[in-house]
Amino acid sequence: SYFIETDRTKLMQMLINLLSNAGKFTSNGTVTLRLAIEHSSREDRLIASVRDTGIGISEEVMPRLFQDYIQADASIAKRFGGTGIGLAITRKFSLLLGGEVNVTSKSGDGSCFTIDIPAQLQLSTDADMETNSSDTTSDFCADEAA
Repeated sequence: SYFIETDRTKLMQMLINLLSNAGKFTSNGTVTLRLAIEHSSREDRLIASVRDTGIGISEEVMPRLFQDYIQADASIAKRFGGTGIGLAITRKFSLLLGGEVNVTSKSGDGSCFTIDIPAQLQLSTDADMETNSSDTTSDFCADEAA
């Protein structure tokens, strides 16, 4: 068994931000968290995806989605609350950890946010984490878009 060596506080905050947003914008439907390790000859990567069947995000909002204090529009802030800082923090933390965060979404069809960061695997005798390199996160998010 292995464990991942990373900044636990940053990783937890990123996951909390994405899961909180997914829950907030999904009044009827599902929110799914998927964690995977992708192996390559260059490096191992932790892929964390949060997929929801909520309200989705319009194309016009997508380019500024990860900016500080951005919400889709004033009606979103009024209906759902929040400051619009969570996604900006998530992006900054993912970059600090050497990775990135991406989103696929369609208005009315939900969203899938994916964190992709380097995974420095360490051998552990008490960790209970198994990895399956045959499952890819890109398929996970693509399934929702299909």
